[in-house]
Amino acid sequence: MRQNTGWRRLITGCGWSTAVLVFLIAVLLAWNWQQVRVLPPLFADILAEPEYATGLNTPDDVLAYLQARPDSFALVAYSVAADGTAVDDEYQLWHNPDQPMPLASTKKILILAAYAQAVAANQLDPDTAVTLAEWDRYHLPGTNGGAHIAALTDLGLAVDDAGYALDPTATVTLSQMVHAMIRFSDSAAPDYLLDLLGEEAMAQIMVDAGMTPRPLLPHAGMVLTWQNHTQRSLTADMVAELTALPANEYAARVWQMQESFLHSEWGEAERTWRRNDRRPPNPHRLEMAAANQLDNVGTALEYAAIMAGVASDTFISPEVSAIMRHYLEWPMAFSGNQEAFLALGSKGGSLAGLLTGATYYVPRDGAFEEQPRVVVLFMRDMPFAAWLRLSETFAQQQFEREMATNPGFVRQVTAVQMKSQ
Repeated sequence: MRQNTGWRRLITGCGWSTAVLVFLIAVLLAWNWQQVRVLPPLFADILAEPEYATGLNTPDDVLAYLQARPDSFALVAYSVAADGTAVDDEYQLWHNPDQPMPLASTKKILILAAYAQAVAANQLDPDTAVTLAEWDRYHLPGTNGGAHIAALTDLGLAVDDAGYALDPTATVTLSQMVHAMIRFSDSAAPDYLLDLLGEEAMAQIMVDAGMTPRPLLPHAGMVLTWQNHTQRSLTADMVAELTALPANEYAARVWQMQESFLHSEWGEAERTWRRNDRRPPNPHRLEMAAANQLDNVGTALEYAAIMAGVASDTFISPEVSAIMRHYLEWPMAFSGNQEAFLALGSKGGSLAGLLTGATYYVPRDGAFEEQPRVVVLFMRDMPFAAWLRLSETFAQQQFEREMATNPGFVRQVTAVQMKSQ
């Protein structure tokens, strides 16, 4: 009898414990609903495409993915002649080369080019001191994948949880900021540089690069048109409204938002909100739609030409090319790249639903020994599961490397691409 009573007490106790646990979980979900509510559609999109949730591990997987979506990517690959032009051989490939595509952080190559031109002309000094307060003013917490924190930490600078320097009076050099922009893809640095260089210099670099002139939008201002402390979550109506605007009108709105962020009480309120409030994540499908339709655009052909010119010392001038190489070739710090390549310069980018990359390689040996190769791959409108998986495996970077070093793989890709046309 005592044994049965003990079991009843145990079961009763467990029941109460379970009830309390369920109650606590319910309270937590209710209190943090803005954060939790985005999870079901995320899981639904991942489970809807299990081949992407666990696949996309190899260059061949990436090729199969691209073959299935020929209209959603641009790919340019070729060997670079001494004058920076494409070598006319069987190892060149052009897929949607003139199609404007979202750039994400690959746009920073263009900002680097304008900076390099200003340095070469003695208009900027790379050793100019910049306070962390100035740099941090352009930082928009929660929008850059921790890149700003990583950049400052790499410089040995202490930061708070939002990514702001604990000592705002400390200084870095302009060159260190540019390195952070390329190496860590910090987005506060290019926004600072856009102001420093000016609209005229950015327009001129596009002309000098042979590109179609387009507005180049700052990161913070663009993201703030999607979400801010007065409009706390992106909505379908907002996406529809913003995408319906002509490009020049949307650019004007972005710059207006940027100015408010930098120079008004509204901007201070925004920083406070991002520091202290639980900022709700945007619904991922809406953020993907905004990124794919509203981001800065360029063509694979344009960015391949820039990288080819840099690799061959022919982009604008040998001096400008050398300055750009100094920053773009950060991957050469790794021993594996030193063993495989004489030079490797790269800048990639990622926003929700899109991945981009522009790279030049100079292999040490093999069929392309000492021959510069340029590979540019821009992917847009990606299924969420595919974007998430490639953000983990980086198989697209392996694909690009194979395109630069393996003639058999180039022929394989070319054959598949030709069949899809």
